[in-house]
Amino acid sequence: IVYARKVNGRTLTLGVSGKLWEGSLVMIDSESESSWSHILGEAMRGPLQGEKLTPIPSVMTSWKTWKSEHPATTVCVMPRTSSVYVLADMDRDRGHVIGLSQDGRSRTWDISLLHDHPVVNDMFGKLPVLVVFHQPSYTTVIYDRTVAGKTLTFEGTPGELDDRDTGSRWNFLTGVAESGPLKGTKLTQLHGIISDAAAWEIYHSVNSTTWHPPARGNPDKR
Repeated sequence: IVYARKVNGRTLTLGVSGKLWEGSLVMIDSESESSWSHILGEAMRGPLQGEKLTPIPSVMTSWKTWKSEHPATTVCVMPRTSSVYVLADMDRDRGHVIGLSQDGRSRTWDISLLHDHPVVNDMFGKLPVLVVFHQPSYTTVIYDRTVAGKTLTFEGTPGELDDRDTGSRWNFLTGVAESGPLKGTKLTQLHGIISDAAAWEIYHSVNSTTWHPPARGNPDKR
């Protein structure tokens, strides 16, 4: 999860507190020593209690996949390589989801189901969303599929992602149309969070829904 760390005009320095809340990491900021939930981005205790960090849409992917689209980028080298992380933590049977949360409601998409349904046209409340899953890199991205007031319906695979309405072809990782009538148009990426399914349920048990694959032969819901 990526957050902007400026709150009320003050830039915070956040670190690991060494504590857990409901089994999840608790952060602490040096400036006020408030305790923050990493999964909610909210200060749960201390002078800043109730304040929220602003989430920044991000992508969890392999370095190879990211660099292919962003060759001039830099990377923070972590103790474990991306391939080891994928094998250890993103196996299709490990119970991970990608979720959206806003205004007290949430929706999740089970990553084990996305293996067989890598392009999903769905709704989050009244918002039309597109969920794409790239199995080689375990990359999952959620976009708003509204362009210029029109809701698009997508099909194909993340490698060959087209919209049925104009026939434009889209890059799943950048959300940019690379050919067709909408060439150059960019979809708005949403703040999808990769989480253990059980952990998500703890923090989002109220007004939470889960996507299920459509019946065989029926298109994904619009």
